[in-house]
Amino acid sequence: MLKAIARAGIPAALSLSAGVYVCNTVMYSALHALRSRPSVSAGFIHLPYTAAQAARHRAAASMSVDLMTAGVEIALGVLALPK
Repeated sequence: MLKAIARAGIPAALSLSAGVYVCNTVMYSALHALRSRPSVSAGFIHLPYTAAQAARHRAAASMSVDLMTAGVEIALGVLALPK
């Protein structure tokens, strides 16, 4: 996913942490719900603030909604590829 997103020129990075409380809750809840279904993949894509949100959080990363949408579409497209 990361390579495909980078090839499209969209900034992205791998993180080994699901983030703070809500992010962790979402990720670990999904993993827990799927623990009896090892053939089902689970992951977490953390998106940055939009430009409007970043105006209130000046030190935070931001990206346009269009660019984030393109990145998520690419990531989902990679998942849809035959293994």
